[in-house]
This record gives sequence, structure tokens and C-alpha cells, in this order.
Amino acid sequence: GTLDKQLGWQEFHERYAPVIAGFARNAGLKPGEIDDVVQDVMFGFFRASNAFEYDPQRGRFRGYLKRVTLNAIRDRWRRRRKEVTMPEEFDPAMEDPMDRQWERDWSENLLRRAMDEVRTRVQPRTMEAFELYGVKGLPAETVEKETGMTYAAIRHAKMRVLHDLQEVVRRLRAEEG
Repeated sequence: GTLDKQLGWQEFHERYAPVIAGFARNAGLKPGEIDDVVQDVMFGFFRASNAFEYDPQRGRFRGYLKRVTLNAIRDRWRRRRKEVTMPEEFDPAMEDPMDRQWERDWSENLLRRAMDEVRTRVQPRTMEAFELYGVKGLPAETVEKETGMTYAAIRHAKMRVLHDLQEVVRRLRAEEG
């Protein structure tokens, strides 16, 4: 129904808007332009959604989303051509730095989503130990004092959360193509 669609679009926006915005930011767009790019991409996908069918044979979804985002960024560059001289034949899709940036933004978003999901599965103290020891790299002694956990428990927490994160990332990648 309508509510299901609305919730689906909200989830879609929460999932992909940060990737689109990060990519536009790294492409040199101004904050207002970044918002416009996110809106253009979301609205364009919304318009096409009834006819859109994901076909893995034609490529991955993130490749499709990247292409749509690049088109929206190009449109912004064309609109401010007076400010910035951009050769008409410039194709950021062919530029290695842009490809690397898209992959980095996509991976960061995927990891953030995986962390959010894993956080709901483990005890708060386990997650805190992982973040302090495994992510921030604090010494075990400091983490022991912060969490009240033993060194062995901290290492176990790190291994458990890493394992869970790897599983979630694999699943998300498989789902998204």
C-alpha cells in the first residue's frame, strides 16, 4: 500500500542519499548544489521506479546509481559553467579519481549500515569494546578500565564483531549487486 511505499522510499533515501551527497561533495559541488543533486537523483529514480527492474546481467545497481549521480553532477556543472570552465568532453566517469571516490563513498556507507545492524545484535559493552579497541585503536589497558572487561574478553569482542560485520557486508553486497 501507500504506507509501505512511503516507508520503502524513506529507507531508500536513508540508504543512498549519504553516498550521493558524499560523491557530489567530493566532486566539488557547493552545499546547495549537493542537496539539489540528491533531490534530482531521488526524484529521477522515483519517477522511473514503476518501470525499473534490476537486471544483474546489465550491471550492478551501484553502477546504475553512480551513472545517474554523475549525470546530475554534470547538470550542476553545466548550470554554473560561467563560474568554472569545464570542457564539454569532460567525463568524470572515465576519471580514475572519481571512480575511486565513488567506491570509497559506497564502501563507507555500506560499512556504516553494517555497523548499525551489528550494533542491534550485540551487547552495548561488546560494541563499546570493539569501537575503542578495534576501531579507535586504544590500548587494551585503557579499554579494560573503560569497559571493565578483561583483555581476553576485549579480544573476543573484537573478533566477534568483526565476524558479524563481515557477514553483514557480504550480505548487503549480494543484495545490492
